[in-house]
Amino acid sequence: MRIFLLLAVLWAWPAGAEPPDQVKLGSTPYRLQVFAWRDFMPQIGGDGSGSPLMLTPSLVDKGGQPLAGVAFKEIVAICEGQEWRAVPDSGGTARGGPKWPTGASLMVQAHYSYKGKDGWLRLARPTGIGRTE
Repeated sequence: MRIFLLLAVLWAWPAGAEPPDQVKLGSTPYRLQVFAWRDFMPQIGGDGSGSPLMLTPSLVDKGGQPLAGVAFKEIVAICEGQEWRAVPDSGGTARGGPKWPTGASLMVQAHYSYKGKDGWLRLARPTGIGRTE
C-alpha cells in the first residue's frame, strides 16, 4: 500500500523544477506581473459579497513596462492551500475565480506565448488581492 501511495504522489507531482520567475526574450529579461482584485461596487440585486476573483497577467521589463503581444493560455493561482486554474479571456483577464478574502496573498503561475516562444513563469513573490469599491 505504501508503494502505491508513493507512486501516486510521484505520478501527480509536476514534471521538472518549479517554473522560473524571469524569461529572456531577445536581449531583455521579463518577469510576470499579476493584478488580482475583487469588485465591491454596488450592484442592482447584488448581495454585497463582492465579485469573484479576477486576475490580469502581463510580462514586464525591469522598468515595469509591459511587453505587447503576449498571450496567456492559462493562469494558476494558489491561496491558503487552494488552487484556481483559469484561461484569460480575449482581453487578457481571468474571471470567475473564488471569493478569497481581499488582502490575502496569492502565488501565481502563468503560461505565456510570445512570437513562437512559450513557457510557464511564476511570480517572484506573492501578490495581494486588491479591492475596488
